[in-house]
Amino acid sequence: MMRKVAWRRLVDRLNPDGRALRESEARYRELFENVPDGVYETSLDGRILAANRALVRMLGYETAEELREAGRAEQFYVEPRRREELAEELRRTGSLQNYELELVRRDGRRITVLENSRVVKDENGRELCYQGTLTDITARKEAERALVLARDQALEASRLKSQFLANMSHELRTPLNAVLGMAGLLMESNLGRSEREYAETVQHSAHFLLEIISQLLDFSSVEAGKLEFDASVFRLRDVAEDAITMLADRASSKQLELVCSIDPEVPELVRGDAARLKQVLTNLVGNAVKFTEKGEVVLTVAPVKDRVGWTRFEVRDSGIGIPEEAHGIIFEPFRQVDGTTTRNYGGTGLGLAIAKQILDKMGGEIGFESRPGEGSRFWFDLALAPAPGCRAPRRMQPALLKGKTALLAEPNLAVRTTLEEWLRGWGVEVTQDETAKSDFAIIAPSAVASEEGVRCAVSAGREMQRPACFLMAPMGERACCTPDGECRPTAVIHKPLRELSLLETLLRELSQKREDTAAALRPLAEQLGERRGGLVLVAEDNKVNQHVIRRMLEKLGYQVAVVENGHEALEAVSERRYSLVLMDCQMPGMDGFEATAAIREMPAPHCHVPIIAVTAHAIHGDRERCIQAGMDDYITKPIMLGDLGDVVGRWIDRSGEARAVRQERNTPAID
Repeated sequence: MMRKVAWRRLVDRLNPDGRALRESEARYRELFENVPDGVYETSLDGRILAANRALVRMLGYETAEELREAGRAEQFYVEPRRREELAEELRRTGSLQNYELELVRRDGRRITVLENSRVVKDENGRELCYQGTLTDITARKEAERALVLARDQALEASRLKSQFLANMSHELRTPLNAVLGMAGLLMESNLGRSEREYAETVQHSAHFLLEIISQLLDFSSVEAGKLEFDASVFRLRDVAEDAITMLADRASSKQLELVCSIDPEVPELVRGDAARLKQVLTNLVGNAVKFTEKGEVVLTVAPVKDRVGWTRFEVRDSGIGIPEEAHGIIFEPFRQVDGTTTRNYGGTGLGLAIAKQILDKMGGEIGFESRPGEGSRFWFDLALAPAPGCRAPRRMQPALLKGKTALLAEPNLAVRTTLEEWLRGWGVEVTQDETAKSDFAIIAPSAVASEEGVRCAVSAGREMQRPACFLMAPMGERACCTPDGECRPTAVIHKPLRELSLLETLLRELSQKREDTAAALRPLAEQLGERRGGLVLVAEDNKVNQHVIRRMLEKLGYQVAVVENGHEALEAVSERRYSLVLMDCQMPGMDGFEATAAIREMPAPHCHVPIIAVTAHAIHGDRERCIQAGMDDYITKPIMLGDLGDVVGRWIDRSGEARAVRQERNTPAID
């Protein structure tokens, strides 16, 4: 042994290059054996010439010798023909980069690898062998498959959840439609005081339940990341005033004043998501009404100073206020100030959370100021660019009003201040002196001690040569003076006041001689009942809702035919000409979407009948689906009498004929 070592040392002294060569070979052999990827060399016909330890373990063998004796390379391919395809590609291109393929281990288990390989050639370009590396990516591929499976399961769970919510919305809203519809019809009938109170209780309770259902559905959509937005041009004033009007009944039941004041510098037409903006405003105003027992809730809209294109919305109330220790949780879902708040005021605690999440998605900012016993002020800023071509806002000063004097009798400071701003903006002088000479009077019954006092105020107006006297009353409430000869106001102006509506009323009434204004004192349904002759087809499978919608339409003055499903609707439309079809979307057999599509395929004039979708889902996307199906308009359950009158009135004129027959079915009629 010592003689061999001595001999090697002697050789190394005589041939130092041989020593360096052996050391280099040892280093590369160590690198070859210890690299984590599998390294191989094969002959052109597939015999394994060399394999490192990583490749041996990768394919399930103990030694490289076992692997070489196992056979040719193609036997490790799940699809042996792939080896020849790879060889052909190698001969053509000279190398392969990150080629993914499946191999079979000794134990039969499949693995996925990434191959990088090249053709080795001699100095004459003759192919000698193939060399390459294999990276085991089996674990990564399994993780990817698990991720895809988890994603698919999550998407399916989300789909099932959305379907469940849609079904639950339908199942809850359908009976609510009957409750609210019947309560509304009762309220329009001649009830005694006690019976009216019972009907009001039913109506308010059903509205409260509807609000809870809507908030839970909205919150679920937010949590599922399905909150969608639709930017379009809309009239900002209408959205703000509609949000106030929607809560008029609730505020009136608590004898609260609702006020909407819009700065003249706010553009009339803006671009944004009107539906989401109204949802936020309704949540904030509704929250203010809930926690206010007396006084008022005021919504103001004005431009944000030093931020071009931004608008500030502010909701101020005279309610209970919020203690400082609760400020940090006020926008958290399901949270209210304390347990007693929930017991005393009810609700889900979701309204403010939903509002904030919507505003966050819209790029807005929200905040509030509040002290216990002093009310609250919630505000949010939102970027709403003026619509292209929208003229700069300016307050009108009609010649008919300019220079006139109005007597204003309104005890609530917020309402009075807003009215004064409007009137003065129109060029009207305002006085609160009942003895002063004035051209017309605007009187709130609450400013007078009794109904007799209102009669006296109206009579005094005649004696003082005030040609017009306008009484303000809560929305939906009959005027306190009846047209019996003793008290005949020019018109009744319903609260909450809308600026342009008030202006239109003043101009209309002051531009003509006094007429009998009994129509102004009648409830909405009675006035709408003047429409006669229109024949409406109702397609609805629920018996109770059939009865409710029929009674509502008859109350509004229309003739009604009822069918129970889409097949019967098709048959009815083909046999008779209808002014309009109210089509329930979810019916057995043939649903409303299928029935509408079939009607649009009928010959004229049947294919042009206006079709109004009636749905209890209220899920985002229903509106678009209705339009795509060929429907013209959309109303959700529970159906309110006023809403039904509005939507039907848009499509049927007083003669009973359809207002506009769409010859081009590809043009949506819903703005």
